[in-house]
Amino acid sequence: MENYFVSFRELIQLGYRYHQRSENNLYDDLSLMQKHVIRYILKRPDQDVYQKDLEKEFLISKSTASTMIKSLEKKGIVKKVLNPNDARLKKLVITEEYKAKFQPIYEDMRRRMEELNTKMCQNISKEELEVFGRIIEQMKDNLSKGENND
Repeated sequence: MENYFVSFRELIQLGYRYHQRSENNLYDDLSLMQKHVIRYILKRPDQDVYQKDLEKEFLISKSTASTMIKSLEKKGIVKKVLNPNDARLKKLVITEEYKAKFQPIYEDMRRRMEELNTKMCQNISKEELEVFGRIIEQMKDNLSKGENND
C-alpha cells in the first residue's frame, strides 16, 4: 500500500510555502498559527473561547496553546478574563486596541486562503473533489477513533 502520509505532508508543506511566498511582511511578528487563533476568537463574538477550545480546534498540546496565548498576551493582542462562575477558567478575548488593527490581516488571510484553494483545485473536477473530501473525512474519523481507544 502506498504511503499517503508522505503525500499529505508534502501537500501541507507546499501549501505553507505558497502562503509564505504571498505573505506581505506587514505582520511578520505574528506566526500563521497566531493569526488563525486570533481569527478563531474574533469569529465567535457571542461565544466564550478558552484555551481548551484552541487545543481541540487546532490539535495542539496544552503547553503549545499556553505558550502561544502568553505570546499573544505579551504583544497586547489577547487578554484573559476570569469566568465569574468558575475562577479556574479564563476566557480569551481580543483587546479592543487590536481588533481594528487585525481586520486588514484577516481580510488578507481570507483572500490568500481563497487563492491557495483555487490554485490547489485547478484541473480537478467537482466530482473528484467531492470524493477527496469524503476520503479525508473518513481518514480523520479513523484517526479520531484511534485516539479515543488509546
